[in-house]
Amino acid sequence: MSNRLWWIHREDLAPVSGEDLKSLQGAMHTAHYAEGKTVYSFALPGDVMYLVQRGTLRISEQTPAGFWRTIDTLRPGAFFGSLSLIEEGLKKGRVVCEDEVTLLVMRKGSFEKLMRFFPDTGVRWVSFLENYQHQHMHQNSQKSLSRLTRRLWRLLNHYLDHPAYQIEGENLPVTCDLKALALQLAAPPHVIEEALQQLEAQQRIYREDRMIFKGSLPHAP
Repeated sequence: MSNRLWWIHREDLAPVSGEDLKSLQGAMHTAHYAEGKTVYSFALPGDVMYLVQRGTLRISEQTPAGFWRTIDTLRPGAFFGSLSLIEEGLKKGRVVCEDEVTLLVMRKGSFEKLMRFFPDTGVRWVSFLENYQHQHMHQNSQKSLSRLTRRLWRLLNHYLDHPAYQIEGENLPVTCDLKALALQLAAPPHVIEEALQQLEAQQRIYREDRMIFKGSLPHAP
């Protein structure tokens, strides 16, 4: 089973034919959820798909520090869920009802029946989801990296320019501790490394002997 959360808004479903959407809805059953109810969590078994009929839901992501931050909102016409056939998606996410919600639900057994009786619809739907998620996740990761790079730059500016971190007018370097920076910015260490590389490419910082300095790398004499 998959526990990677994917979602797609109603306005992005234009490439899917009305007949395919009708076949999908015909294989789903109705479920009602109260305000504050967690509909989906990465800690629960996957292979389930939802279509929002009424109400609003909030998508949140768990940070490395254990906090939850809201990243998107789902309204009527949106699909979300997890399928083992879809390899991309949010690893640590959850979907919570902001008010009373009505959903159409398709679990693994119903999806397998759909693939048997409407194989063309199933193949087209999975192909659409895979292509959309690949593009969607890439765009989101680039936006997230851009935001993180700006936050990291502000943090490093504070450490490198604050008078408390100077000796005789000289800036003290900052230890390049990826784990410590990741904890402060609530981001994985490998993403912090990507952000540092971006700042180096912009010549805002350089690293030497596991220390971070402001500016570009000095040229050797």
